Amino acid sequence: MSVRLRPLSREEVRRLDVQAAKELGLPSLLLMEIAGRVFAEQGWYRDAERCLVRALRMDPARATAAAALTTTYLAKGDRERARDAVARLNSTSAHLMAGMRASQQHDLPTAFRSYEEAVRAGERSGVAANNLAWLYAEQGTRLDRALLLASSARNLDPQNPAFLDTLGMVHIKRHEYSQAVDILSKAVQVAQLHGVAEASRLSEFRSHLKEAYRLAGQSDAAAAMDAPSSSQR
Repeated sequence: MSVRLRPLSREEVRRLDVQAAKELGLPSLLLMEIAGRVFAEQGWYRDAERCLVRALRMDPARATAAAALTTTYLAKGDRERARDAVARLNSTSAHLMAGMRASQQHDLPTAFRSYEEAVRAGERSGVAANNLAWLYAEQGTRLDRALLLASSARNLDPQNPAFLDTLGMVHIKRHEYSQAVDILSKAVQVAQLHGVAEASRLSEFRSHLKEAYRLAGQSDAAAAMDAPSSSQR
């Protein structure tokens, strides 16, 4: 799963922000960055800036947060602060940012090239490998490469539900449905554990798991996915 966020209310995103403040260590950092990215996606740039700046205080080398903050400042027309945010990015992160921008603009050739350059340069967050694997899976091409990329992203950040979701979708594209069920089940579990359920992409993870159950011939399990979970009430 690459960075594609469904519309949320401001209050829903603020609950994620509050949850991030309560967590410790990596979960807090991930949730804070997710909150910032969702705020930015909805055009709530002041809230986005606040969350992304806090994420960078937790990890000054967090390239994805720096890239999101740069994009936020540019959207606000604040070029000076955008330049300061860019200064946090090394060449590897710049390739990652270029790939994310190209993907959002549906410029797939540039996205593929930029992400591949970031991966070759050793991008350490796993985002470049994950997003590239997602694009290959979406296009149904280079699925061996997609599996390698998605697996490497998962190994870099085993508790990232989006990375698990991407790996599961790659297995679906490769017709490896039992493996897809195993991985996508973990994606849903981790999302619920980290509190992502209320704020972001749990419904998409559940939809992918339902599809994996269906393709694996587990029709009862697929039907059970339509029942509302306690986290969604």
